[in-house]
Amino acid sequence: MALIILLGCPCAAQEAFGTWKMDPARSILDSSETRAPIVRIESHPKGEVFTVERLRRNGQTQTWSAILYMDGKPRDSPRLDCSGTLASRRLENSSVELLWSCENDRVMRLIRHTPSDPNHLILDETESRPNHPDQFRHIVLKRQRPTRD
Repeated sequence: MALIILLGCPCAAQEAFGTWKMDPARSILDSSETRAPIVRIESHPKGEVFTVERLRRNGQTQTWSAILYMDGKPRDSPRLDCSGTLASRRLENSSVELLWSCENDRVMRLIRHTPSDPNHLILDETESRPNHPDQFRHIVLKRQRPTRD
């Protein structure tokens, strides 16, 4: 599961900064997915730091983090389950796009939306793999703690 971000307009970026936890009642995931993802979005001099912590089905916690440069350029991917590249960029409506291109032709596209409610964040992810149906995840996150900058 990918989860994923802002810079350009500091006001829009700051709305996403903080710690976010999944609202399972409002999220759409496959039953085999990892549970209880927590997302942290923090300021970084070159963009944002995007961190995902998730509880695996076996009870182990897995954490990964990436700097999002918001320039659309592919860079080596830090994800444990995707050896390849990650590109991040801002979209017109203050959303953010993350695009992972893995060596095994797996592609994951995550769009982060900031709804009008400042206590929620939405992640819409599409995952494509050769010879597999596309998977879609709609993850609603609730603010746990804002980050002050």
